[in-house]
Amino acid sequence: MADVPTSIVTPLLISALATNSVLLFHGLVRLSMIYNGGFREISIFGRAHIIAHIVPFGYLLFLYFHIGGRWLDLAFLLPFATFFYTGRRMWKSLYGRFGNRMYRLYVLGNGGMLSAVFVTTILDLSVRIEMDYGFFDRLLLFYLAIHFLLVGLSVLRVASDIQRAQA
Repeated sequence: MADVPTSIVTPLLISALATNSVLLFHGLVRLSMIYNGGFREISIFGRAHIIAHIVPFGYLLFLYFHIGGRWLDLAFLLPFATFFYTGRRMWKSLYGRFGNRMYRLYVLGNGGMLSAVFVTTILDLSVRIEMDYGFFDRLLLFYLAIHFLLVGLSVLRVASDIQRAQA
């Protein structure tokens, strides 16, 4: 993000965080309402995953302020693992219940990123392979760009599927 002028990045970052926060809050409210309606696993992992979005938001803020490196990746290892694990469980439950291909895509994406978090950290720390510090950052930004573009569609789709199932 250092190559892009701050005058462009700052409004984009603020608007992305605000928009996604509103959509995620809507999803959190909807998932809280279905806890006792036969969607317990979806509700539990969905709420956990929505709350865990603080992890990528926080990581992006560190990157924005040019705070990073090996220690940051290590500090965010377990939080990112939690984020991707809860996401994978939520989307897997949704896919199992409704069979939508978009949910399957999220299962694969969260599972792949969960593996990538550990693989890149192990390669960087244990094997002492000199990795480009920006590799995981770029991988994460690519994933989050796709994720954030689809989050509105996802929230609407989940709400629609659950509403139809409850009818």
